[in-house]
Amino acid sequence: MRYARRYQTIIFGIGIAVLVAVIGIRIFHLIRIPAAPCVVKEITGIYCPGCGGTRAVKAFFEFRFLQSILLHPLVMYVIGLFLWFMASYVAAFLSKGKICCLALRPIHGYIAVFLLLGNWVLKNFLLLAFGIPVLELL
Repeated sequence: MRYARRYQTIIFGIGIAVLVAVIGIRIFHLIRIPAAPCVVKEITGIYCPGCGGTRAVKAFFEFRFLQSILLHPLVMYVIGLFLWFMASYVAAFLSKGKICCLALRPIHGYIAVFLLLGNWVLKNFLLLAFGIPVLELL
């Protein structure tokens, strides 16, 4: 019983944090605060591994999911993994342990690193080899 209460508190806390983040992003969108430019892009002329991440989060909360994936696929992967993880823990809690919850494994981290680096290499390849500024087109 003590562990169930602890999990319930953790899930509630994460839910509140997500709600605050969603409200914050919606306020950010409504008052149209310009995003700061990428310092790496300004200095070197190439994209950093995180370039497009803020715009991808913003596109996600504006329900433009395809654009979010194109801007930075890691954002949609992390959000999807988070929702899957949370849903499995809620299901395990409600079923009193009859349904197994998702356990994070190293493969989840490897996929995230692959998406991060693959996105970075592809965008810079298109920029340097063909002169296509991918993020400016989206």
